[in-house]
Amino acid sequence: MTTGSVLIGNTQTNLYYNKSWNGTDGAIDTKTIRLIRPSYTKIHVEKVKVKIGKRTYIHHVVTKREVIPAKYSRGRRIKSGEHSYTMDEVRINRSQGVGPIGWLSDWTGATFPVPISNNGMVTLGSRMSKLAKGHSFNSSVAFAEIDKTLAMATSTVQRFSRSIAALRKGNIADAARHLGTSHRGAGRVKPLGTKEVADAWLELQFGWKPLLSDVHDAGQAMAYHCNEPRYTKGREAVTEKRSYSYHGPTQNNYYESRSTLGYNVIYMEKLSVPRSLGLLDPVSTVWERLPFSFVVDWFIPIGTYLENYNILPHVNGQYTKTEKYVIDEVAFGYAGSNLGGSNIGKRVLFIRTPNVTLYPVKPEFHLPHSQANTVRLGDSLAILRQSVEGFTHSGNFTRW
Repeated sequence: MTTGSVLIGNTQTNLYYNKSWNGTDGAIDTKTIRLIRPSYTKIHVEKVKVKIGKRTYIHHVVTKREVIPAKYSRGRRIKSGEHSYTMDEVRINRSQGVGPIGWLSDWTGATFPVPISNNGMVTLGSRMSKLAKGHSFNSSVAFAEIDKTLAMATSTVQRFSRSIAALRKGNIADAARHLGTSHRGAGRVKPLGTKEVADAWLELQFGWKPLLSDVHDAGQAMAYHCNEPRYTKGREAVTEKRSYSYHGPTQNNYYESRSTLGYNVIYMEKLSVPRSLGLLDPVSTVWERLPFSFVVDWFIPIGTYLENYNILPHVNGQYTKTEKYVIDEVAFGYAGSNLGGSNIGKRVLFIRTPNVTLYPVKPEFHLPHSQANTVRLGDSLAILRQSVEGFTHSGNFTRW
């Protein structure tokens, strides 16, 4: 049993440090034990003086024989990650300010540890599902969208061929019209309007990019199933950061927390090929076929949850959960109340729990920061513009 603690300072000192840990040592790997010195027999001898006549003789007499055992190295402990372990570390630097050093109640208003959100668990489940499958290809969804994919590709080829034919005849206006614009008078091309730009953007984002991604994922799936994987274990983790503050009657506290949750897994057997390729996941296929399901996934990751539900309960593996929570604190006292000191603190909590079960976690509604990025903003504006008049081309998107 590995147990210990270190304490430096107290609540009245500038530096306070407290660390405690509790866990179980791993077993010794006998293959790493080496012979340092073989056994031998140690003979104890004493000198005995014997006087014969006028002469004195010294004899050596064996008084004891001791067998010294062989000496071996300690050997390395097996780092299987399957042993419970907990570590809690606190470090605080205080400045006295106007009032006494111990004026501030440490971690006042702190929420610790801050757990991973449900959607963070959904993301981690998706990564573990991909690790178990060895790829991210879903053949049932890809085949369900084959009609839209073919229609989009056919429409694109036809428009480009007509445009090239018009260029060969020297008709630039017709060539531009086939590519999505229209001409204004003889030889004059009307610039792209917002409707044409929205149509082209949606075709790119929800047509060609998913198609290329499916082709790449299909190649990865083929390579994975044609070759035995060289690994039987893996690890995935997810980290979330949050900032918040606390305003008390005598102090202001500001916190930044980082929570990391990970799983180490040792696979006992491979996932079946039909389930790995998504052939046993009709629910995800139906969800992908629903109109605007991808918009719902922006706020509630239902599609990811359905994929996790199809994979995680059917993975035969040994899981070890690791949790790491870190919080940084900056606290200031009110000088006007004769408590003008400050604290800068940090706390780290690490927990390892072996033999746990990984199951799908239900998603929840959220407004992540990524909603404000350029791509999502462009998608939203294009969908809004398209909904006014409808799509001018084929309207075939593999994820529409």
